[in-house]
Amino acid sequence: MNREWTQMDANSSLLLIATKNAKNAKIWTAAVAGGYLSEMEVFENHRGHLPDFIRLNERWIRHYFALEEADRALAAAPERVIEQGGFVFSLVERDEVAGVCALFNKGEGVFELARMAVDPAHQGKGFGDFLMETALAKLAAIGAHKVQLLSNTSLEAAIRLYKKHGFKTVSTEQHPVYKRCNIVMEKVLGG
Repeated sequence: MNREWTQMDANSSLLLIATKNAKNAKIWTAAVAGGYLSEMEVFENHRGHLPDFIRLNERWIRHYFALEEADRALAAAPERVIEQGGFVFSLVERDEVAGVCALFNKGEGVFELARMAVDPAHQGKGFGDFLMETALAKLAAIGAHKVQLLSNTSLEAAIRLYKKHGFKTVSTEQHPVYKRCNIVMEKVLGG
């Protein structure tokens, strides 16, 4: 295994060392605030992890809200995210998918950060920050112009995470597709 790069983000509590394994997945050794040390693999567009992507998302949605028609459509064909030029990230710790998120391609360099979920057994380890930084790094690498997200103001920890990573509120109206969404945030990328 060869070390690819080391990253220390001054705005983050993460120290990351990335390497590649035989499966060509990045393996991250991460130290986060509080002293938690973990070795994680981050997979991009791993179709074998799509059932976990749906499972983790349906779990958090059912916990706070109710599944909607758009959720059922995604569950029926999650591979469409990838086929339409988007990305699905899965964070694996000790051979278990512990967290996921997606970037839906909206066209013309605009993506939607969506479906970020961390298994309750793995919460509090900084994985939400890590998934966010992974998605933002991918957007920078592909030259995306803007990333948007939909959320609900009752999800205070999620809103804090988004603001921490530079997202700004652009709307606090009820979303026309998702009943559970009452806030739209975005981040302009690049220069």
